[in-house]
Amino acid sequence: MAGVPHGIGADVALAFARDGFDVALAIGDGAGDRAEAERIAAAVRSSGVAALIVPMDPSDGASVLAAADRILGAWGRVDVLVNNARTRASGHYRHQLALIQRLLPTMVDRAAGVVINLLSSPDPAAQDANDAASQDAFRRLTNTVNAQYRGRGVRAFNLGPDELLADPGHGVDTLPAELVAASAVWLATDAEADRFLHKDVWVPKRVGTLAA
Repeated sequence: MAGVPHGIGADVALAFARDGFDVALAIGDGAGDRAEAERIAAAVRSSGVAALIVPMDPSDGASVLAAADRILGAWGRVDVLVNNARTRASGHYRHQLALIQRLLPTMVDRAAGVVINLLSSPDPAAQDANDAASQDAFRRLTNTVNAQYRGRGVRAFNLGPDELLADPGHGVDTLPAELVAASAVWLATDAEADRFLHKDVWVPKRVGTLAA
């Protein structure tokens, strides 16, 4: 789980823990991030699963790859990658691509794996040009994964926008973060979710239906 202390990352991590997944928490290097990650890790472990805290700066490609290698070194594989680590500088999607590329081989080897990318608001007025370009490139990564690896057991989904849940100051009705977290688990674990391959699952249009 990349980008855990921010947005709905904590809710998604806990939802997967309750569903029986061990959870790796990729966090920033701030003192506040570490303290929040320790709190989330304790909650994850209370569900009877393992938690691993891994420092990761999503704006630094070397840091992203080091985090992936640490997780693989500890656990040997990643069943589900939830990519919540988004930055607002153009080109950082390349680091997210690098993270996916690092983890994909373990999924392909087992002919099973899921990538879930949490997207920002689809409203162009809510984004600057750099962020919009980076987000568009990030969004397209799922189609690339599905085109190249769906036949080898790997599925990829876009789910968003999480900021409508994490920050109610957007002048729109909000949905509980737990609802999107449950939807992420649904996408990762239910074969019926395949109908959303090659589609963006946007809040609030579809998430309520997914988690129902």
